[in-house]
Amino acid sequence: MTALLEAAQDEAFRRLAAVGGDLARLPLPARTLVLVTSAQGVLDNGGLAYFFSGDFPGAPSYDEFVAAYRRIGAEVPAQRLEAAVARFPFDRPQRRLAERRRWIERDPGAFDALDDGICGASEPG
Repeated sequence: MTALLEAAQDEAFRRLAAVGGDLARLPLPARTLVLVTSAQGVLDNGGLAYFFSGDFPGAPSYDEFVAAYRRIGAEVPAQRLEAAVARFPFDRPQRRLAERRRWIERDPGAFDALDDGICGASEPG
């Protein structure tokens, strides 16, 4: 199964490159795989604070990440990410890197309780 998943992931990222990194031009299954794989890699390396401390190419809405987790049946990570996004006191946080960073600096532990269940998540929740 791992080889199949790796092949699907490789194909999804190949397709992403072929459309110039424009997630909106990917079919839903490929977009889902790219979003979840990209997000989970960042989350596993540093948690939600790390996830929010940088931008993803094209600045997809965080709602897109939440929906992608839900499409694969990972409800707990979807809920945790959704709750984390809701903590920002401004709209469209995916477009406001400097404000996200300042907000996280003021409360570096703001997401600690939500990291459990999303960081290192290997099973759909």
